[in-house]
Amino acid sequence: MAAARNAASNRRNATPRSRRTVLTSGVRTDGAYPCLPEAESDPDPGWLTTRSELSTLLRTWRMRRAPADFPDFPELLQRPRRSSYLTVEDAAALCGVSPAWYRSFESGEPNGYSIAFLERVTTMLALDAAERETMFLLATGHAPIPQASASIHHISPGIRVTLDAQIWPAYVLDHAGAILARNHSSVAWFPSQSTEYNLATWLFGNPAAREQFAEWAVVARSSLAHLRVQYARTPQCPRLRETLKVVLDGSSDARVMWKVKPQVSFGEDRHVRRVQLPGAPAVTDVETVASTLDSRFGLRLFTLVPVGGHLPQPSWPGAAANRAS
Repeated sequence: MAAARNAASNRRNATPRSRRTVLTSGVRTDGAYPCLPEAESDPDPGWLTTRSELSTLLRTWRMRRAPADFPDFPELLQRPRRSSYLTVEDAAALCGVSPAWYRSFESGEPNGYSIAFLERVTTMLALDAAERETMFLLATGHAPIPQASASIHHISPGIRVTLDAQIWPAYVLDHAGAILARNHSSVAWFPSQSTEYNLATWLFGNPAAREQFAEWAVVARSSLAHLRVQYARTPQCPRLRETLKVVLDGSSDARVMWKVKPQVSFGEDRHVRRVQLPGAPAVTDVETVASTLDSRFGLRLFTLVPVGGHLPQPSWPGAAANRAS
């Protein structure tokens, strides 16, 4: 009997542990879950494809919309229906396509859908920015052109605290170059900017800006190149169009830069420029460090960090910010 028990014990010890056992035994006593080389990763599920994702999302978004959401289309309420949400036929009518076409789209079938059609779907389904971009990516393989940003008159308290925490000059710009907020160090470095509300109009319209940047033309051209990218994204944005009108109408230099050897750029991020600070004995080499705050509105935080030349004393966090708008 003892021999039989020993044999059974030996067989149990020789049996490989299951994957569940391996994972459980890999939990550390400190609560962390290390990546275990002996645990094989699960393969991608066969049902998960971009086509199935698009179909699932479109159906979900359609089912949260009701005919009553479209008062300009009373005929939707007159149709016999068995559900309270939009049908494929309703969605097709609202988008101006045939039910077969829309059904093909909702099934995730690739069919070269036009941007105009996808934008109509965006409106019909009331998609937010994240949903719209996801739909475009799944349907076409590329992100959509950003929608024209609405005017922003204030920034969030969290962004304000982040701005105040910078020991070096920092400011927040929107997609049109508007200075939405800046800290006190920014005004201390660039006093002439304290009454300006747009970076591009300051660069091209304020003589003090030319005096402070040793390579003013390079900085100004980069600012204009950034606005050119934004114009390609949102050509109908009133705020951006007004900025370009002011800059191009008011500066012959801007008009030449716009027409001669045109450039496009995402901005001054990581470039080092020479800046003459007020009362400083020599120029300061300044690197511009940018970070995105809100991609929906093109909000970016720019911090000017001295990296060479005359090194000024930093301004420590805690000072109140100077609001720009």
